[in-house]
Amino acid sequence: NGSWIDRIVCQKYNAKTKKWSDGTYTGLNEKKAQDKHWAACNPVSNSIYLTWTQFDKYGSKEPTDLSVIRGSRSDDGGHTWSTPVVICDKPGDCEDSDNTTEGAVPAYGPERQLYVTWSAFGKLYYDRSMDGGTTWGTDKIIADQPGGWNYEIPGIYRCNGMPITLCDVSTGKNRGRIYVVWSDQANGNHDTDVWLIHSDNQGDTWSKPKRVNDDKTQRHQFMCWATLDPTNGDLWLVWYDRRQTQGAATEVYMAYSNDGGQNLSNFKVSETPFTPNPNTFFGDYTNVTAYGGKVWPIWTRLDDKLSVYTALVDKTKIKEYQRLSNSSSEVTVPAPNTVGYTIKKRGTYAIGVADSQNRLVEVLLPFEKRKPGKYVVDLPAHYTTDKLDGFSLVVYNQKDKHVYLRHLKNHP
Repeated sequence: NGSWIDRIVCQKYNAKTKKWSDGTYTGLNEKKAQDKHWAACNPVSNSIYLTWTQFDKYGSKEPTDLSVIRGSRSDDGGHTWSTPVVICDKPGDCEDSDNTTEGAVPAYGPERQLYVTWSAFGKLYYDRSMDGGTTWGTDKIIADQPGGWNYEIPGIYRCNGMPITLCDVSTGKNRGRIYVVWSDQANGNHDTDVWLIHSDNQGDTWSKPKRVNDDKTQRHQFMCWATLDPTNGDLWLVWYDRRQTQGAATEVYMAYSNDGGQNLSNFKVSETPFTPNPNTFFGDYTNVTAYGGKVWPIWTRLDDKLSVYTALVDKTKIKEYQRLSNSSSEVTVPAPNTVGYTIKKRGTYAIGVADSQNRLVEVLLPFEKRKPGKYVVDLPAHYTTDKLDGFSLVVYNQKDKHVYLRHLKNHP
């Protein structure tokens, strides 16, 4: 008889028994709805802290129905949870839109500090706790979010630009630095961008927003996520990107920084673009995790069906990823062509398409070991026979960095 989302549940996996626990819960509060929850783990004590949004009545337009950010802690590995506290000072509405308090992602500092940022009213609100989440300070507005967190992207059923809060707990030079990452339409509803700010004094002051995506287009970069490698402080971000596509065709890009966000190397991680269906719920989030130099982004892809993708990113190959992603040309999107190519010596090759200025515009096949022989590859449907003039097939040898080109106009 309660709300359809009435509590936050935590289940644990036992590697020995290979079974999940029945679960414990926090947040149960009469008929109110508990949603948009994220967890952080204390690197010192292994305490778990949860933050989320509580709706008096989800979707209600009544001004008396409010939303707030709540938090709860477990000090025993998720067996029991503290009584939830309200973190935000200013409640929002319950419409699940720009004036609703949402996007509270917690981050532990090197000790017991807790930091959290959320969106509401076209602003980013920040708060901190110095006692592990028992008590919280006064909310602080740390950035504007023009257009709010609930923005429109052509072809996407629903989009959000809620903030992600991170803190460097490594032993590197930026230990203790707090980062907040989000996306918004500060440059207009035709040009969504990903932004980054940081603080080196526990949130007292913040840097100016830095644009993460380095494209020169007025295209959409949206629904980002970010993580820090706790072993070295490396910063990794992932988002959906349309810098090289037309219409609703979408790719997935990442950015990497090993200097505290000063320099951000952009590169494409998806192999091919996809075109989402605005009538199909796409999901709300990307994500990425990193540890010891191993990096795994995760994203939703929508072709004829929904699927979830990941890829192992090797940070030693960032320049190669950039080489395969770097292009200012746009490709248009409709009758596949098959083109042949020959590998003369064993090696690791990637296959792509270059424009008339020999700039890579699309990766068709990622780096793979290939034996000598003749191969064929299907060109995407947007390379119709009447639009091949000037384009070349690229065969890139990873070892000697040699690029072999084959003009496509008269290919058999």
